[in-house]
Amino acid sequence: MFFCGPIMGAADWQAEAVALTIPRIPPNEIAHLVNPRWTDIIPERRNQPHDQRTWEKAHYLAVARMALEKGNQSVAVFYLAAQDPDAPAPNESGRAYAQGTRSEFSDLVGLSRMAQWLGKRAVPIVIGFENPSMPGLSEYRHVANEFGWQIHQGLPATIHGALEVAFPGNRPPLL
Repeated sequence: MFFCGPIMGAADWQAEAVALTIPRIPPNEIAHLVNPRWTDIIPERRNQPHDQRTWEKAHYLAVARMALEKGNQSVAVFYLAAQDPDAPAPNESGRAYAQGTRSEFSDLVGLSRMAQWLGKRAVPIVIGFENPSMPGLSEYRHVANEFGWQIHQGLPATIHGALEVAFPGNRPPLL
């Protein structure tokens, strides 16, 4: 599972997602959880966004490749956390909130469209949101409907949905 969603301007929802996921992985199953939030939040890191984007892209595309090539249940989990003025890494002035998330989503939607055109299944994506009035949410809903992807309100429901996709037939305990 790759946890896609805002880092700058958002609370550390990724750590919460990992904490919700780990105890609910079915026995005898293995899950790779990819958390893109860096732990060394220092001012110099913000001057190297290319390194962060390169790392993230390599990992979310690896999740997509595994899902498309091997048919396993790799899942990209998009969580649209509400903007938090007290976030560990504040959003930069003049930068759209969750700007990188929209780019990641577009990449995986494009791959899913290509996969379907080639007669393969779309990349499994689960979408969740914290704030129902978040700008741009209607586009996520529209695309989710197009592909049959699940969309949930709240992080616990989103993680539960992702686990159901990742481990079909092996229902995780409710959160």
